[in-house]
Amino acid sequence: MAKDTIKNKYLNIGLARDSWVLGELESDATLHQMGDQPAKMAAVRLTEYYRLVKQKIIIPGITVLGPEREEEASKVRESVDPPTQRVRSKSIPNTSAPTKEFLGESAALNNNADAMLDYFTDDE
Repeated sequence: MAKDTIKNKYLNIGLARDSWVLGELESDATLHQMGDQPAKMAAVRLTEYYRLVKQKIIIPGITVLGPEREEEASKVRESVDPPTQRVRSKSIPNTSAPTKEFLGESAALNNNADAMLDYFTDDE
């Protein structure tokens, strides 16, 4: 297919042939029936990334790996989005909905799976 340089701006990127990024991109493209179009798959994923940044789900430059990094991420979030405009589900309880017990992370995967099954089959 010919390039439409009026409609699109084309970027030339290079990924190392043995890089994990290229492997993930090719696997992703194959999964979505786009194995012959890895550049288009990269454009889709780049679009998704910027949408998540715009929604403040991802903060560029910060990767939250655990609770020890939450304070640092909170400071960055506050500088990006003032606290008066931000809604966080942890700090604002929903009093209109029935209270359910949420399970934390567990080393016993089977216990959590059984509890989840009980939760969804509960007819309250």
